[in-house]
Amino acid sequence: MNNTAQAIIDAHPKACYRTLATKLAQAGLLSDHEQLLSAARPNCGYACDGDDDTPGCPVSGRAEP
Repeated sequence: MNNTAQAIIDAHPKACYRTLATKLAQAGLLSDHEQLLSAARPNCGYACDGDDDTPGCPVSGRAEP
């Protein structure tokens, strides 16, 4: 497990899957830590913006950009 990736996830407890994926990618960590991200946000995915009749992000409670 990468402590840096976990620290990014832990630092953003209300961030949507997509937002966390972006932050991990910017840190150069996404490709190696998709399982860690999926475990942190098991009810999330990229459909967190309210499109396609989805209710939005179950973690952030709002539509992510």
